[in-house]
Amino acid sequence: MKKAFLCFFMFIFVMYFSVLGVQLAWKSITGINQSAGMLITASAVYSVLLLALFIWRRWAVLSKSWFISADKSVLLWAGVAALGTIIPFTWLQEFLPELDENTAETYRMIAKAPLGYITLCLFAPFVEEVVFRGAILRSLLNSKMNGWAAIALSSALFAIAHLNPAQLPHAFIAGMLLGWMYKRTNSILPGVAFHWVNNTVVYAIMVIAPQYESMTLKQVFGDNLHVALAILCSFCILVPSIFQLNRRSRN
Repeated sequence: MKKAFLCFFMFIFVMYFSVLGVQLAWKSITGINQSAGMLITASAVYSVLLLALFIWRRWAVLSKSWFISADKSVLLWAGVAALGTIIPFTWLQEFLPELDENTAETYRMIAKAPLGYITLCLFAPFVEEVVFRGAILRSLLNSKMNGWAAIALSSALFAIAHLNPAQLPHAFIAGMLLGWMYKRTNSILPGVAFHWVNNTVVYAIMVIAPQYESMTLKQVFGDNLHVALAILCSFCILVPSIFQLNRRSRN
């Protein structure tokens, strides 16, 4: 368990000081305190540093099981499952505090930049899955902790790492599903696929249809009945996806 917490604190440490260091360097060179270019550069720096550190220290061990799956359709169903969570998670979000404006503006700045997609939808899913499933959850499972307890603890750390109350429940629930997929397959790739689809949908809304960001589901669908039907349809996607993931996973 100590190793899992060490991995978590190193993740926070590297991220914080990478962003701080890049921000100071960027300001000294350009005179600008924050910009999309600075944020994307910081993301690239801490992504590379985290991967190098975790692989060097063997907290995350590269193996064929990370990159192969007995049934490649598992990746497809992981992506479909992510689609099934979008509306239920959005509905849940409406009962929680709004994302603080500074964080929301940071996401918008990155999304609208030329390399924003790479940062939010490629770097973030891969690095977070390496750290939270490939290192933290792997460590907890190897410590002989009960499987679901290990998944719950890694999910809690995943939620805390998002550093704002608005994303905590969403991140925790998603972390439980991601942890379950890792335990079933012994691979981070299903989690990367789920994470990629989720982030891509959010990215697409921010870039293509930003007017929907501030709208409630009732405003989007017209009334509560249609909201309920949309949530029901989402579960008609999510539940079969989980069934297929369970059936096709090798463990």
